[in-house]
Amino acid sequence: MTVSDIPTGFDTLAASRDLEARMDERFAEFEARMDRRFSELGARMDERFAEFEARMDGRFAELEARMLKVAISIVLAQTALTVGLTFGLLKLFGGAP
Repeated sequence: MTVSDIPTGFDTLAASRDLEARMDERFAEFEARMDRRFSELGARMDERFAEFEARMDGRFAELEARMLKVAISIVLAQTALTVGLTFGLLKLFGGAP
């Protein structure tokens, strides 16, 4: 195709502007679809993180409860040992009942 093959009266500026307008419209549609998809993805990720956070909160609560039981058991064992040793020493050295 050469310049002489272009029909006379063809407005290249108008054609260029029309093409640009159509490209801008297509890009705007594409951008809107991408925004919607990213919003949906963000919402799903927020939901998944909330579920994960809830599971982790539950697990930490269980762990805290177990740790509390162990700590109470240790304190009770130490108390029993101290009381037993105290009475044993008092009895050994003839101090009390």
